[in-house]
Amino acid sequence: MNEVKQQARSAMPKPNWLDKAVSYVAPSWGVRRMAARTQMATAERRAERFARIEAAEHGNSRGHKWLISRLSPDSQLELDMQTARDRSRDLYQNDALGGAVDSKVNHIIGTGHTPQARVSQLEGVLSEDQADAINEQLERVYRLWSSRADVSGKRSLWMLARLAARHNEFDGESFTVMSDVGTADKPIPLALQVIDPERVETPPEHAGNPLVRLGIRHDEQGRIISYFVRKTHPGDTLKVDLRYDEIPAHRMLHVFEPWFAGQSRGLPWMVRAIQRSKDAKDLDDSTILREQVQACFAVFIEQGYGSSYDAATGAQSGVDASGRGLEDIVPGTIRYLNPGEKTSFATPPGTAGTFQSFMQWCYRRISAAISWPYEMVMGDWSATSFAGGRLALAAAKKATEVGHQLMAECWFSKVWERLVEEAVIVGEVDVDPIDFMLTPYVFTEHVWIPPSWEYALNPGEEVSADLDELDGGLALFEEKLGKRGYDLEEFAKRKAREAKIFAKYGVTPNAAGATRSRPQPQMPQPAAPINQEQPAGVPA
Repeated sequence: MNEVKQQARSAMPKPNWLDKAVSYVAPSWGVRRMAARTQMATAERRAERFARIEAAEHGNSRGHKWLISRLSPDSQLELDMQTARDRSRDLYQNDALGGAVDSKVNHIIGTGHTPQARVSQLEGVLSEDQADAINEQLERVYRLWSSRADVSGKRSLWMLARLAARHNEFDGESFTVMSDVGTADKPIPLALQVIDPERVETPPEHAGNPLVRLGIRHDEQGRIISYFVRKTHPGDTLKVDLRYDEIPAHRMLHVFEPWFAGQSRGLPWMVRAIQRSKDAKDLDDSTILREQVQACFAVFIEQGYGSSYDAATGAQSGVDASGRGLEDIVPGTIRYLNPGEKTSFATPPGTAGTFQSFMQWCYRRISAAISWPYEMVMGDWSATSFAGGRLALAAAKKATEVGHQLMAECWFSKVWERLVEEAVIVGEVDVDPIDFMLTPYVFTEHVWIPPSWEYALNPGEEVSADLDELDGGLALFEEKLGKRGYDLEEFAKRKAREAKIFAKYGVTPNAAGATRSRPQPQMPQPAAPINQEQPAGVPA
């Protein structure tokens, strides 16, 4: 009986600081919170006993050492998200691997995304001329507003997008609140605020509420209603405020890519490589320390019986705990020994040339875990072949395009829809508010043009391929210009303006009116058989 009671006590989780705080404020809530945690821990232990396939059996080779979890995605996040996030942030701040985060942000956001309004005519509502005018008005509103997009009026939409994208990588998610902060120099009052994901958490009074998980309130059908945002950062030592704001879902931009169905919050981009990254960092630090130790040396002088240390007094730079003289050399120390004392040295073994290859192997595994090419992670292309470089750039481009799509769907497009709505409300565009309410999708149609992909192993070949597709009618100018970061209408306007300036000053550019000739591929000619006479005038 005592053994059973002991097992039951060990099964109960120990109360943490939040349990104690909740119990102090409201004892009944604290009891419910502890009961919920106990039930969850018991369910996890029960689930561990039911392995139904051979690959999941607990054999002697690994047994209980292979620790797994059968919790739901949200339950697992409630236990481990904070630790994973803290470690991910530590690596981003204190390890070279953090440069991989900035590298990906530079590729996904670059110098900024450009919106293009796509309002088109609608019979009985808009004519083609009206649609074109609205497109110009919306793009003008965006240009005036985007330079002061945050709540302070100091940061542009581009800076906010980079901050959100950076949180997406090392935190696995980002939160941006859309508010209305009107000033005289803004065309619309829309203001954005990127908040730290650690501020989004479940208030103590909702602990144990199945409809409030990880700071997100859901309805019975699983739809998101609102987000709970703490007024100050939980780790702030000066601004301490335990109150929460409940932000409606339509005002919150929550960007993350779920790995599992039913997942409510994001996991850090580096979560699969955190342990390996920390091991590589520790090995790097210990190797530097070992090299520093090997670079130092000591000289020990043994003196005969009856001698004193007075001879070394003039040269000594200090004394040890016994009062014996120490004379420094750089790097190292000269120490005078007592008669009969002997010395011994502990020399750390060297890596014998294996350190570099081992670290390269570590970082190649890390790059595989984060789905970002090793060459991009380390900035090392020295051992990359031409074909390998093309494959690495192709993988980086695909990952970048995925990042473009994620930000476009979950962040940029939501901002544009709110911008159009407010522009209609304040009268910055010639749209009847009633027409907008009836058919909002007509007026919010748009595209975001991401920054161009700057890498090209064979620029000439890529340009020729694009022109061949255009000549053959297999591609659109909008598509080809878009991948270079140009907007079709803006490009056409600038080309027309350029042509007017050339005509005004009588300048004819070299490429004006010239027809581009591209060499056609030549079929290889079969080699002549050996010992066959060659026709006259044909070289062998």
